[in-house]
Amino acid sequence: MKSLIHIIICFIFVFTSCGNGQSKKSHAGQRKIVVKKGEIVSNIFCNADHSESYAVFLPQDYDSARKWPVVVFFDSHGKGIYPVQFYKELATKYHIVFAGSNYIKNGMSMNDVFQSYTNLMTDLVQQVSVDSRRIYLVGFSGGARMASEIAVSTDKIAGVIACSAGMATQNVKTKPAFYYVSITGKTDMNYSEMLIIDNFLESIQAEHQLLVFGGKHEWPPVETMNEAVLFLEMKAMQKKEIPVNDSLIRNTWMYFTEKEKEISKRADKLTLMQFDLQAVNYLKGLTNTQSFSEKVNFLEHSPEIKKALDREDELQKRENDNKQIIMEAFTKQDMKWWINQVNTMRQKVKIVPEDESVMYTRLLGFASLVSFSYTNQSLKQGDLTAADHFLKIYELVDPDNPDCYYFLACYYVMNKQQDKALLSLKEAAEKGFTDIEKMQNEPAFKEIQNDSIFISIVKGTLKK
Repeated sequence: MKSLIHIIICFIFVFTSCGNGQSKKSHAGQRKIVVKKGEIVSNIFCNADHSESYAVFLPQDYDSARKWPVVVFFDSHGKGIYPVQFYKELATKYHIVFAGSNYIKNGMSMNDVFQSYTNLMTDLVQQVSVDSRRIYLVGFSGGARMASEIAVSTDKIAGVIACSAGMATQNVKTKPAFYYVSITGKTDMNYSEMLIIDNFLESIQAEHQLLVFGGKHEWPPVETMNEAVLFLEMKAMQKKEIPVNDSLIRNTWMYFTEKEKEISKRADKLTLMQFDLQAVNYLKGLTNTQSFSEKVNFLEHSPEIKKALDREDELQKRENDNKQIIMEAFTKQDMKWWINQVNTMRQKVKIVPEDESVMYTRLLGFASLVSFSYTNQSLKQGDLTAADHFLKIYELVDPDNPDCYYFLACYYVMNKQQDKALLSLKEAAEKGFTDIEKMQNEPAFKEIQNDSIFISIVKGTLKK
């Protein structure tokens, strides 16, 4: 199982374009940026490297006379402005400065990631008053892996919120000094990986929390991110790193008490026990958690809990066994096998119990992930025969994924089929592809960049 997870992590880190490297664009010297409270500055260019920028949001009560905790976001596509915009209400709620890298993204070497992060932080401390003891990293997908790697490699990170991907546990030799929140959607193809990481953190007695929401491989909803940031705040109080906030403790206790009542009415006992464990984790040492602890002690010995845990273990084993089969099938099976297998999984999504249905949804997502990696690799190597095979699988397992059609455009250009390339690129844009920089710097697109259709696609994407 560990070897499979290691392979998956390797696939995530090769998320890049058909070409190699990341283009550096020069900018004029940085002007003095005025960062206003309650407003997002979408692009502050780093003094150390003017091709790198970041977004910043200051909470409404920001005052430069005191030091402020900072959350730095890493988006897998280098769109740091997105999470800053999406979660900005939490910055004001918890009195935290939010920043998001517009440069760090999938496909970068860790050396480049470290350097870019250093550039960002060096610049940020010149712009705002930063509490160096409370720097938190939040990442999605490949961005979560990068955030985790930075935290493991330095003693200057107070906590990590890893969304839809996590740390390479083989790099963690001792109990980490930072807090760690793992977030995953129920249908996220990395769901089982996040469970494994959470179990590992439990085994080394790390300060950690797993949060699961009802979604896919995506930035989590605001409600879930709120729980993650709240965890960091509660842990900071538990460790006496910040003053006790009686109002926040009281509101948190009420939140868990009221939500527990809802869960007890509509959910299974395992979900209820996990929620009570979360309440204890957040509130221990700050207020009386006896009511939650007593319910945990009662529930954990019930036959229903044992049965539910056995069911989870069984499904996890089946999921990992199926992932291994899927991995091997990319190089060993023909399209007839793939069509039959995908149709079977889609059918089972509709007819089996919910916990099994989401497993098959995750397996389809996993097949999409591996399709991306194999297609990307074959195009970079110029192996068009292999690329054709992997693209057919990709389109079969994930027909609405814009990256598939972006790769098809690369494939058609390399096959001297420019008309088909432009049609595929147009479809990629229609399905949600928005990485203009990637599109403009794609080596494979040099032959079509002056075409009027290509120019119109870029202009149309810029308006989104």
